[in-house]
Amino acid sequence: MTEFNPDRISLALSCLGWTQKELAMRAEIAPARITNLKTGRHPFTEQIAERISFITGFPITFYMMSGEQFPVDQLTFRKQAGMRKIPLNQVVGEFTLLSESVTTLAGMASGITDWNWIDMISPRSTPRLTDVERIAQDVRTCWNVSEHGPIRNMTRSLERGGIITAPLMAPVHDAKGDGITRPGATGAEPIIAYLPGEKTGDRLRFTLAHELGHLILHRHRIPTTRQLAEQEANIFAGALLFPREDALASIRPDTTLDEYAYMKGGWGISIAALIMRSANLGIISAERKRSLNIQRSNRGWRIHEPVHVPVEQPILLKQMVAAAFGDSTDYTHPVVGKESLEGFLGIPFEMMNSWCVNTLTAKAGNDLV
Repeated sequence: MTEFNPDRISLALSCLGWTQKELAMRAEIAPARITNLKTGRHPFTEQIAERISFITGFPITFYMMSGEQFPVDQLTFRKQAGMRKIPLNQVVGEFTLLSESVTTLAGMASGITDWNWIDMISPRSTPRLTDVERIAQDVRTCWNVSEHGPIRNMTRSLERGGIITAPLMAPVHDAKGDGITRPGATGAEPIIAYLPGEKTGDRLRFTLAHELGHLILHRHRIPTTRQLAEQEANIFAGALLFPREDALASIRPDTTLDEYAYMKGGWGISIAALIMRSANLGIISAERKRSLNIQRSNRGWRIHEPVHVPVEQPILLKQMVAAAFGDSTDYTHPVVGKESLEGFLGIPFEMMNSWCVNTLTAKAGNDLV
């Protein structure tokens, strides 16, 4: 007899942004019955599972799986002050499903990723500022990237290092936290997810570097405060994208705002991040930093900076999907079995397609849909 997991109801509701009352209304089930299903006081039968599956759009196999939503304190997502519980749950719920899917795919398409280097360089004790700089250089070494010069494609470098990156569907585009990862999941494939919205390429590159900082610096240790964790991740991101020696050679105490804008195009880093990096290294004084930021504000650059940096697109996840469910070795726009994908992963095809930047074509039977 098939057993269904009532914890999955809560996870589905989180991802959809629905309340329990809304599910009950849509499914035409008494709210008390939903509560009884979730608490185990009422049997979660196949008939009820099929109905909830139809209403939520999640395959019935979703409700057969084990696992529940990750606790938010295991994740690095920084919610905006005053952010409501429902959108926060959407982000955490979707990241939980992404992680589950990646774990299943890794088992089906073994050998695609290799991320053992992360454990080799992750600190076990609190690093000093100089240690963070060195660890950032260690990452470049592990990636076979020069210790000097810009990282041309941050996303591809992460993926070559076995780290899956993916955009989330959750409509939380104005949140303070742009990215999310789970540093303490040492036995699972490392994942960095991000909230794309209308964000620029330079901002997303820094987000990816910041979350990588969490993955490495906080893999085996928990900083004393969240503020310290964020500070360490920011310093790491700056050191990775703009190495110390390059910064010292490129920036003077009197470097102008226009010169910072020129550097942005070459390094793929925002003007704001370049100024912060200069201040952190002691190249410019606190007074000069303040002056530059006032100039940014006066020019309207705090919201819309000049110099376009293209948005990078991930490819590793779709390669894993193609290897597991595809009909051919064409990993550019894979044709994958829709029913197989949904049955094995327990998620709607549309969700996986979104994580793969809408590059999948679904095959149902002999038809393409």
